[in-house]
Amino acid sequence: MSDKIYQKLYFEAIFNHDLYAPVLEPHPDYCVLQFSDSVPYISYDDVINNKYIVRGRPAGEDNPSVPYAGEIIAEYENLDELVNKGWRLNS
Repeated sequence: MSDKIYQKLYFEAIFNHDLYAPVLEPHPDYCVLQFSDSVPYISYDDVINNKYIVRGRPAGEDNPSVPYAGEIIAEYENLDELVNKGWRLNS
């Protein structure tokens, strides 16, 4: 199974079952300059509302479930676009 298919299946499970606010691996194209010290994630409210918004939170902040917290790094129309841009769940 390719990595993109694997990532998409896990993202789908998170969004379909409102499991949690996923933390993502830093993306080399986005997590630079103003986002270099940020941890990329998708807020729980965005998961519940099926919004594909990658946000950044300070590295020391432990609660990704705070509604709409964090500066927007990138926003996508759908899950395929998010996965195809190279975002990966943090393992």
